[in-house]
Amino acid sequence: MPNIMPTPDVALIEFFKNNEVFAGLFNGYFFNNEPVIKASELEPGDTAYADTIKINDRKHKFKTEKIKKYRDNIRRTSIGYLVILGIEDQNTIHYSMPVRKILYDALGYSSELSALGNIRDKTEWTVDEYLSNVRKGTKITPIITVVFYTGEDPWDGPRSLHDMMDIDEKIKPFVPDYPLYIIDIGHDKDLLFSNKELNDLKETLSSIYANTFDKNESMVDSSIFALSGVLARNKELYFQAIESKGGEQP
Repeated sequence: MPNIMPTPDVALIEFFKNNEVFAGLFNGYFFNNEPVIKASELEPGDTAYADTIKINDRKHKFKTEKIKKYRDNIRRTSIGYLVILGIEDQNTIHYSMPVRKILYDALGYSSELSALGNIRDKTEWTVDEYLSNVRKGTKITPIITVVFYTGEDPWDGPRSLHDMMDIDEKIKPFVPDYPLYIIDIGHDKDLLFSNKELNDLKETLSSIYANTFDKNESMVDSSIFALSGVLARNKELYFQAIESKGGEQP
C-alpha cells in the first residue's frame, strides 16, 4: 500500500485518462449532457506547446526567448471539424487565469501553424504564403479550454479578461474580451453530469467542503473517495479509501 498521497495534478491527469469522464465533462458543462462529444472519437493530443517570441529588452533592444507551456489534458475529436479539448486542472484560485488561458490557447494555435508550415517542398508556394509560412486558406483547429477548479474556497477570481480591467465604457466595445470557462466542481450546485464518476466526485467534494460528509449516505466507488481525499488534502480519507481495495462506500 502506498504511504504517500499523490498530488492533485497527478491524480486528476489519471482520472481524466478515462475518455468517458473526459467527454462527460464537456457534454455536461457546454451541452446540457447531450452527447455532442463522443468518448469513442477522442484521441490524445500533444500536451506541450512551445514557441519563440521577441521580448523588448532595454539592454539588447530585442531578445529572442523560447517559451514552453504544458496543458494537463488534451484530446482531439471530430464533430464536423476538428476540435482540441483542453482541461487545466487548478486547485488554488489563480487571479490571472484569463491571461494564462490566452497564452496557452495562442501557443496551441501557433504550434499547429508551425506544424502545418513545416513541409520541405514549398516550390508552388507564393511569396505571401512563404512569408506567412502557411498556404492561403489554411484552417486551424478550434481550442476549447476549461478550468477544472477543485479548491476548498469558492472561485472568486476573474471569469473573463474584461474582469481584470478597469476599462472605460467608451472603449470597452473595442477591447476584445476572452471568457474563462470555470467548473467549480466543489461548489456549483446547478451543475449536473450524466457521467457517474464526475457526479459522484462533485457530490463528495461538495459534502467535504460543506462539512456534511459524515451525513452523506450515497454509495460511491472508493476510487472517487480516494480522489476526493487528494483534492481536499485529506490524507485520512485518501488512505481509508485505498485500504478498502475497491468497491463502493457510503
